[in-house]
Amino acid sequence: MTEHAELGGVRVRWRTYGSGSPVFLLHGMGASLYSFRGQVEEFSKRHTVHCFDWPGYGPSDQPADFDYSPEGYSRFLVGHMDRLGIKKAHLVGNSMGGLVSIWTAMHRPDRVDKVVLIDAPVYPADKPAILWPLRWPVFGALYASVIGPWAVPTVARSVFVDKSVVDDRMISEYSETFRRPGGLRAVRTFLQRAVPPDPAAYTDRYSSMTHPTLVLRGEHDAVVRQESVDRFAKVHPKAKLVVLPGLGHAPHEERPETVNPLILDFLAA
Repeated sequence: MTEHAELGGVRVRWRTYGSGSPVFLLHGMGASLYSFRGQVEEFSKRHTVHCFDWPGYGPSDQPADFDYSPEGYSRFLVGHMDRLGIKKAHLVGNSMGGLVSIWTAMHRPDRVDKVVLIDAPVYPADKPAILWPLRWPVFGALYASVIGPWAVPTVARSVFVDKSVVDDRMISEYSETFRRPGGLRAVRTFLQRAVPPDPAAYTDRYSSMTHPTLVLRGEHDAVVRQESVDRFAKVHPKAKLVVLPGLGHAPHEERPETVNPLILDFLAA
C-alpha cells in the first residue's frame, strides 16, 4: 500500500490495494479517499485499486498555482497513470470525481476503459446549492470567509438520507480539507471553473462518447437531478442508468452492499 505520491511537485495521499486490472476511485468535492472505505476491500479482490486525495483535499498539498478544474484534475490523473505505467484504467467517480471522469473520457479516451458515474453532475443545472455561492466574485469571497470545518457536518447531513452515516470519524476526515486555507480555495476555484465556457457545445459531445458507462443516482440526491441523468443516459450511446431507491448523493457510502455488486458486475462484463 502506497501512502504518498508526488507529481509535478504536488504531494498527495495515495493508496493502492490488490491486483488485477486498474481501477481509480475518484472522490467528490469536500470528501477524501475515505469516502471509498466501503469499496476498497471488495474491489481489490478483482482489481488493482488506486484511491487518493485530490490536490487541495485531505492532507494532500494545496498549491495556490494548481489548476483546480476538471481539466487540471484530469491532467493530474493522467500524469499519475503515466508515472505508474498504466496505459488504460477504469474510472469510478463520485460527484466531482465523476465530472473529472467524464472530462478524461472525452479528452483522453485512449486512457479510459469503463466509466462509473456515482451521482455526477452531468449538466450545469446540477449544482451543490449550499456551496454554489462560492462562485460569485464579491459575495463568494465574503461567504468563503465564514466557511470552515464547522460547515462539514451541515454539508454532510445534506448529502445522506441515512444521517447515522455521518459519524465523528467522517467529520474528522472531511474537515481536514478546511483546516488549512488552501482547501477552501480549491473548492471555490473548482466551482468557478467547473462549468465550461460553452456548456452546450461541451454536453453535445456526450452523444459521441464510446466508453461503456454506468450511471448511478441516489433517488433523493439533492444535487444531481433525475432529468439530468435521464437525458445523459438517452444521448450517451453506451450508458446504463440505475436509480438507487432511498439513497442520496453518496450512495456508495450509505449502502456499499448495494452499490458494490452493481459496479463490480459492470466492470466484469
